[in-house]
Amino acid sequence: MYLDETPSGGSSSSSASRPQPEIPLDETPPDVPVILMKPDDAEIDAIDAQPPKVERRMRKKSVDPVTAAALKKIHDKLRDKKELYKLHLKHYHMKLDAFKKRTSQLQLPKDIYDLYEQVVKECETCSKLTDAPPRSKVSGMRAEVFGDLIFVDYGAVKNPAASARAQSHKSVSSKSPDKEIREPSYDFMIILDGATNFIYACPLDDLSDVSGQRALRDFMHHMQVKPKRIIGDSAFMEPSWERFYTTHDIQPITMGPFTPWPNRAEASVRLLKKHIYQLFEDVQNDPVKKAGVTTQDLIKEGCWARNVSCTYGGKTPIELAFGRRPPDIVSLENSTPGQLT
Repeated sequence: MYLDETPSGGSSSSSASRPQPEIPLDETPPDVPVILMKPDDAEIDAIDAQPPKVERRMRKKSVDPVTAAALKKIHDKLRDKKELYKLHLKHYHMKLDAFKKRTSQLQLPKDIYDLYEQVVKECETCSKLTDAPPRSKVSGMRAEVFGDLIFVDYGAVKNPAASARAQSHKSVSSKSPDKEIREPSYDFMIILDGATNFIYACPLDDLSDVSGQRALRDFMHHMQVKPKRIIGDSAFMEPSWERFYTTHDIQPITMGPFTPWPNRAEASVRLLKKHIYQLFEDVQNDPVKKAGVTTQDLIKEGCWARNVSCTYGGKTPIELAFGRRPPDIVSLENSTPGQLT
């Protein structure tokens, strides 16, 4: 029997006498089961539970000393009331808003803007030329259906031939100043559709509310439409018109002072007058058309001339309103032998 053997197991005695290696505290023996337990929330520190923060180096915005010195020099100069007044006159009485826009990159403090506002208020020229009141803005309405949104206005046109006769009578009767001869004028009401720019004009006996409401009813009956909104000036906002709007469930849109431009019927009146005066000249030069043509007929022909003219989109108002092309204009190129004879 050898010295390193034992009678029982036959293993080395030195291995039995050797001490077992110590298990580190952070390790678990392989034969011991591992039990995972949920830690108590109270035992965990809130600071330890957060992920570690990474410190970053923040770079400050570098300031050019030359630029800072130049800006300080400009600020000191603009704090002088005389310098601000020179700038005000040099730039044609520049307002405060324009001054802020032009000096947006100079980082001017608030006291300079307050001083410039005081300069503008003390300027004699600016105090005399006050700005007009803000114009009313009709926004948020888009006319997409024919007849839903219309513009209304009154107009008057004079017959050049009748005006010439009236001028001749004035020269003859200049010796009797009591007799006043007025130039004949013809009143009409114009209705412009907001979706198609279709123009409808109706001759009127006078400019009373009754005549205007009758013309609007004719438009509604002939075109088979029912307006939802009407835009007009103060002449169409009288109590009788308000009752008319309430009866037909129409919402009126009022115009403020000095605001003719939102009412598109204003431009249509001028354009219609131009067509009517051109037709007057054609009738006077054509003896065939001269017989039996009235001013009411010329007003309707002026509307027809405008409604068959192409707009910016390449289509006529009649085509936009009714979905069909207007009839071709009769000329020598497209006329038949029966039309020529």
